[in-house]
Amino acid sequence: MIYLFCYILLTSISCIIIKWFSVELPLEQTLLLAITFAILFFHIINFNNIIPIYKKLITTKWLYLQVMISIMVIWLFTFIGSAYVSPTSTIFLLMLVGVMFAIGAEYKTTKNIFDLICFATIFLLYIIFIHYILHTRTPINSFGIFIIILLIGVADYIYAKSSYSLMQIQKLSATQMLAVRFWLLFALITLHMFMTNKVAIFIRSINPHLILSSFFIALTTFIIPIFMYQKSIQKLGVNTPLILSGTIPIITFLCEKYLLGEHVDIELLFFSIILFVIVCLHKLINAKIKRYYLSMRD
Repeated sequence: MIYLFCYILLTSISCIIIKWFSVELPLEQTLLLAITFAILFFHIINFNNIIPIYKKLITTKWLYLQVMISIMVIWLFTFIGSAYVSPTSTIFLLMLVGVMFAIGAEYKTTKNIFDLICFATIFLLYIIFIHYILHTRTPINSFGIFIIILLIGVADYIYAKSSYSLMQIQKLSATQMLAVRFWLLFALITLHMFMTNKVAIFIRSINPHLILSSFFIALTTFIIPIFMYQKSIQKLGVNTPLILSGTIPIITFLCEKYLLGEHVDIELLFFSIILFVIVCLHKLINAKIKRYYLSMRD
């Protein structure tokens, strides 16, 4: 559980770090450098095994593609949302639907009525939150954002599930999994910079401050927190890390308000507290139910 605790704590502030640096650094260049540092870091760690890893992945191409697509969606949303919207809103949307899918998956397995109640409550919270953030928008925009938010949550769940399956099937470690998952995101951003004629601007903008800042962002977003998350998935399975990620938004809210000094809608605190309470009750009551059934067997 120590890996999961570290993941929750570090992810709570990772969006704050992105927001803080986005004020002075160009987003595309910073993201590209941060991804490059992360790829290099995990390839160096696994230098002796990197070719066998890719040979293994060829035999499970579809699963590997799911990992790359889902992580691309998650991190594009995380960077863009944190930099241009709000760290708390971004992390809340990402975690809310992921928690909902994970609890739904648990109910499908256990048929526990309390899982169904939690799933229904989070789905209701999702609908209320959508209504809250879209009450001033047109129906077409509302529908589009509704679908985007849903897809982001789906991507979060698909990543956890597909990366766990890939690690189990191919016997990959957490660092090996992290070494190979960023290539699609790297290719997309590089292609975008070529198509928008920003390559020359990118090269001219490279300086020690950008390099050091990008390395720090890579370390605090792409490397350490995600290593902790991958280890949590490896040790605890798919659902537990996803469900307990629902405790992250309330910490991010406090960091955004008191560390960044940003104005954050009090409604976001309300939604984050509700999600936090649901997640905690889900784990506590399910643990009691499990102990009860174990005592009945004895």
